Amino acid sequence: MQNRTIRTTSKITAAVIYLFLSSFILIATEANATKTADAVIKELFWGEGRNFQQSMTRLTNSEIPIKDLPCPLDSAIMAFTHSNYEKSISYFDKALIDWIFEDTAKGIINYLQSEAFRRLNKLDSALAHLHLAIRLIEKFESGYSNLSFIYALKHDFETAYSYADIALQIDPNYPEAWNNKSKALIGLGRYDEGFQCLDKVINLDSTFTVAYYNKGLVYFEQKKYQKALEYFRLAINKSDSFPAAWYRMALIYMESNPDSALCFARQALKYGYHCNECWFLQGIILKASNNPNGAMAACDSGLKCNAEDYRIWQNKASLLVELKQYGEALKCCDSVLKINPGFYMAVNLKKEILRIMGVGK
Repeated sequence: MQNRTIRTTSKITAAVIYLFLSSFILIATEANATKTADAVIKELFWGEGRNFQQSMTRLTNSEIPIKDLPCPLDSAIMAFTHSNYEKSISYFDKALIDWIFEDTAKGIINYLQSEAFRRLNKLDSALAHLHLAIRLIEKFESGYSNLSFIYALKHDFETAYSYADIALQIDPNYPEAWNNKSKALIGLGRYDEGFQCLDKVINLDSTFTVAYYNKGLVYFEQKKYQKALEYFRLAINKSDSFPAAWYRMALIYMESNPDSALCFARQALKYGYHCNECWFLQGIILKASNNPNGAMAACDSGLKCNAEDYRIWQNKASLLVELKQYGEALKCCDSVLKINPGFYMAVNLKKEILRIMGVGK
């Protein structure tokens, strides 16, 4: 009996020792993985002499090596680089639950989540994560600069201006912050000061393509089209894959030179500008050029990109009327009014179609 008790006690003792050692090994493994995660994240995004914004560009271009990152951080980065931002946010959340990060690494993760939310146009969530990031990382100029950018998107230009200024107090030679300050100033109607900020951007970094584009955009909105074209061309000369500049040039040329406008719209589409916008513009140009079949094909392609774009449905409806396909035109009008109830052009066109069809007589 005593031997049996001793054997039982020994088994219990062995089990306790095993559990203790297992727990120790697990803790050691987690600590090692956490250390690795912290080190890799900081090396990738916060390395000595490395520009954080350049790291974001590398991330977007799938140039960030993720092989050393523990799961699920590797999955989060992979999802981000493939523009699967919802999944990326979910994996980042899981990483923050699974691992204990030091403040800098945690701040970087929140910054990345903010960027994912911004690209999903969920600006309030983006701001919440950015505010957390700047609390976790001292003198985080990229965080303050991005706050300026997002507040400008929300048309809160006073707040955007103040955060750009904070970023520039940390780093007076930060082109991104000068660019965001220019947006805030232009939004406040202080065009001369905004232009001075853009000149500062170009002086600091002559390859900062968006500064040329932003100058062109202000001239475009002021209807100073020749000056706008000058800066859009400068942006394209710096980077021929700048889609927004191609698109704006198409808008400028669509009446005076439809062939050039069509070419520019196709370049914008090629380099990744919003496909429904490009197809909508091509449809308008082709319709005005008496090419209804080409315009119809452009409408169909645009609706494949975004079936909720009521302008394309409206354009398709008017094309179908010209082709005397009244029944199909009526369906397109109904699609317009389902998306945008009361849209006067669709209401009027539908009345005209019903009149032609003799309905209601």
